[in-house]
Amino acid sequence: MRAVKSVLTAAGNLKRVYTKENEYILMLRSINDVDLAKFLAHDIPLYKNITQDLFPGVVLPTPDYKHLLKAIENQITKLKLTTHEYFVEKIIQLYEMVLVRHGLMVVGSPFAARHQFKEC
Repeated sequence: MRAVKSVLTAAGNLKRVYTKENEYILMLRSINDVDLAKFLAHDIPLYKNITQDLFPGVVLPTPDYKHLLKAIENQITKLKLTTHEYFVEKIIQLYEMVLVRHGLMVVGSPFAARHQFKEC
């Protein structure tokens, strides 16, 4: 029930901000915001296929995160880390999760996703 409530709360918050937006877009966006960050990389294509089946033809607009991306870039530079698309994507997913939940846990060792970077 908590997962359902989180999705409905996120949808309600989006509806208040984007009053004229298509409700299918708002619902899909809220489902993604709440659930997408929970999945492992190899599960994401299956998840996206399921949501495409549930919301056929619905294309989500790309959120404008230029200020957030600039802040992320500044912090990565300040901490002398390497910018990597997967790393930035996970930061954005965490940000979106914080917007819709009052509490969360990040589980795993520090830099646990670094195995994703070895291929680069």
